Amino acid sequence: MILYAGMIIAVSSIPHLRGPSIEIPGADKIVHGIEYGVFAFLIFRSFFNFSDNFSLRGTLACAATFIVIFAVFDEFYQRSVPGRQFDVSDMIADIIGALLVLLIIGMRKRRARRAAGRSGQTAL
Repeated sequence: MILYAGMIIAVSSIPHLRGPSIEIPGADKIVHGIEYGVFAFLIFRSFFNFSDNFSLRGTLACAATFIVIFAVFDEFYQRSVPGRQFDVSDMIADIIGALLVLLIIGMRKRRARRAAGRSGQTAL
């Protein structure tokens, strides 16, 4: 998670960075969503494995809060890099991509817990 965060900041630090010219409308927003989706997965796994005291809901909330703060920081940071700028739509794409991954993780974890609970009840 820390290395991936460093990679995001390193890429954000490249002056005058332009993405590849893909003729698909919104392709850069998809890339932002995927980038932060992967980041959300890494953050969730880090928080989830950090302590047994964290509930699933608490872990998801902490991961979501961290992602939002990091995405806002990243966009504000880019204002200080020559040729880069603050872009609200990039920030929104980052957050949406991350929250979608966290939603999927949360649904899968809940479904797995329910299935384990049902199988445990039938074994009695």
